[in-house]
Amino acid sequence: MDTTVPSATDVNGSADWPSLGALLALLGLTVLVYVLLYRRRILPNRAPMGFLDHLRELGARFGRVGLLFLYWTVVFTAVRFDRFTFAGVPLAAPAWDLFDNAAARIYLLLARTSLPPDVHIIVTRPTEAVAAQLEISCIVGFLLVFPALAYEAWAFFSPALDDRERRVLARALPVAGVLFVAGAVFAYLYVVPVLFRVLYAFATPLGATAFLSAGALVGTLATFAVLFGFAFELPLVMVLLVRVGVAQPAMYLRRWRHVTVAIFVVAALVTDPTVVSQAIVAAMLLGLYWSGVGLSFLARPVRGERSAPASVA
Repeated sequence: MDTTVPSATDVNGSADWPSLGALLALLGLTVLVYVLLYRRRILPNRAPMGFLDHLRELGARFGRVGLLFLYWTVVFTAVRFDRFTFAGVPLAAPAWDLFDNAAARIYLLLARTSLPPDVHIIVTRPTEAVAAQLEISCIVGFLLVFPALAYEAWAFFSPALDDRERRVLARALPVAGVLFVAGAVFAYLYVVPVLFRVLYAFATPLGATAFLSAGALVGTLATFAVLFGFAFELPLVMVLLVRVGVAQPAMYLRRWRHVTVAIFVVAALVTDPTVVSQAIVAAMLLGLYWSGVGLSFLARPVRGERSAPASVA
């Protein structure tokens, strides 16, 4: 029987224990940060609380979310991850690098998958490359702390809800998270690449060379990801309004003309002034609205008397 201890190896098969040690050190530091921030639970006061007491609790809850956000932003700004294997398992070893950091590598991945191959990335200001990397780090940091943010928001606001409202929101929050991620991924994989291909195709007949600034790429991707993420929540919001008795499906049908006009106005305000991008956003919002109309006919209002709010940890 083979009793040899599995060794950490790189792509060439040589021992790479420093990489494994660096990975374990980063994991240990991450666990320590979370333990220090969450070692004490913030419990709502059962006695009546004044406005300043609520502000202090809100500051304590979202303050530690802010510290987690700062931690992950620093990690992705100052650390790169190199691939290695341990016992045949691919892993990533962290190493300090302010230039070729994780944010820069994520940026290259975004540019490679979003832009046509003949479009060149340029930097027009000395600080633009740094700003683009920081923006990528902030976006990744927000995604990583979003579960903690959702938990703190739920823990702060749920004591003011009754049992019926708490049940409805508890079921809706996971669905809302999935829908937001689905909308952001859809924008990144399909909408933005199609938009870039269509718009840059107009440069070919002019004999122009296609360029895009580093900051503009991040801004475009972030804008469309957030826009589509929130837009994908529209059917869920429509169904929730029917469930809690605020709206009825027939009302959505009666207001479709007003909603259509509002959708085209929103598409014109949130996108760049091109017909293609506005048409894509408007078509997507209209499809989501009519999906919400169909789903709202399947939803039933929640019955039951309102009960007194309960305190939660």
